Amino acid sequence: MRRALFTATTATALLFALKAVAGPFGIEMGIQADTLGVTQEKAGGIIHISPPSDAHPLFDSYTVIAPKETGVCKVQATTPEIPTNVYGDGIKSQFQEIRSSLDEIYGKGKNYDFLRRGSIWNEHKDWMMGLLKKERELTSYWSKETKSRMKDNIVGVTLEAFALGPDSGMIIIRYEFSNFPECIKVLKSKSKGKL
Repeated sequence: MRRALFTATTATALLFALKAVAGPFGIEMGIQADTLGVTQEKAGGIIHISPPSDAHPLFDSYTVIAPKETGVCKVQATTPEIPTNVYGDGIKSQFQEIRSSLDEIYGKGKNYDFLRRGSIWNEHKDWMMGLLKKERELTSYWSKETKSRMKDNIVGVTLEAFALGPDSGMIIIRYEFSNFPECIKVLKSKSKGKL
């Protein structure tokens, strides 16, 4: 009986330990992209992958940057198109929900919700148009610089809203790992060789 209890306790602890070191959506720093179900490779080292094992229900598209030399150094997830109104209520609501969850994990992030000076899209009913014209920003960041509690080799998290039109948009989340600078060096070196 004691042995069964010890085994069950050890298995539970191991499960929690493994979960604790897993990166976003179950994708860890340095893992090779071919283990993630590559669906398409694009220029600049961007690789589209199948939804990962720990895919979040709000996101339907996943990409990584993962040169063979470094493995995964960046993970990005994108929501499907989010219907909204000209005031951006649908986008803002979804963004706030995700931001609140990230605040619970990493601590309060740095939030930017502003309209650029001189923009003509300054009425409440112009919120989505300002976002579409890239004169409005709705973004949040988590990093050591923002005094966030980073973990799992993650050095930065960015959450950003985009407009697809005056009545729809999407949200993108990006995670950068501590090997990101090395990853960029590798990609730049490869692109120089193609000149």
